[in-house]
Amino acid sequence: MNEGFEYFKNGLGGKICKRKLSIDLTDIESWEHLMNFVLDNRDDVLPRMKSAHATSSSGERPIIEAILWTCDFASIADELSDGKTYYHMGSMSGEYKKTYLTILAGQ
Repeated sequence: MNEGFEYFKNGLGGKICKRKLSIDLTDIESWEHLMNFVLDNRDDVLPRMKSAHATSSSGERPIIEAILWTCDFASIADELSDGKTYYHMGSMSGEYKKTYLTILAGQ
């Protein structure tokens, strides 16, 4: 397992996946595995991601967008962010920014 994904899985990213997206990362070991999981379960996962995005905090929304982007759903991330997927990166800080950048660096 690469260090970036491990940080994501065991930190804020994993908490958001579990709590907001109902994605259990226990058996997911890489970015590719996460992407395959989302692709294979898109009919269940994508509606949850859209719903979670609408009800999440301003710090969590960009992370959900980055997860969508890394799982090959950049168009949905752009749709949810009104075409501003990367816009909020400059205003992020702390664990939220580190998690966000870790996701983007994973690809």
